Amino acid sequence: MRRILGHGWWLLVIAAAAGLAAAYLAYPMVFPSAVHGCSPWNFPIPPGARLVQSQATGNECMVEWNVPGKPEAAFAWYDSNLASSDFVVIDRPEGGGRLGIVGRYSGAQHGTLTFADSAAGGAQVDLDLTTEH
Repeated sequence: MRRILGHGWWLLVIAAAAGLAAAYLAYPMVFPSAVHGCSPWNFPIPPGARLVQSQATGNECMVEWNVPGKPEAAFAWYDSNLASSDFVVIDRPEGGGRLGIVGRYSGAQHGTLTFADSAAGGAQVDLDLTTEH
């Protein structure tokens, strides 16, 4: 190996490892999941979610998903999983059914998640997210 690559062969190994790591980290940003629609690549999506509608208009993104289970279960999933994501829950009305969210780091993204029964069965989750530039 040394004869073929020369004395700096270990630099090639480090460069190759760095390139693979960068590709692994960039993949979700470059190729977002089809389930995300117009929502940010780092927005948490529940397992089994199915994209129903996605519409981006200017700085606003409106997405609708059908998720398995009841709206209360989807509400609880988001309430607990947003805590470990790039979004923070800032508003939990007492009646439930809605969460106000904001981007954790810059606050440039803010919006609401609403939860309801879906006509197709399961729960309907609607995201209305605005991104300030």
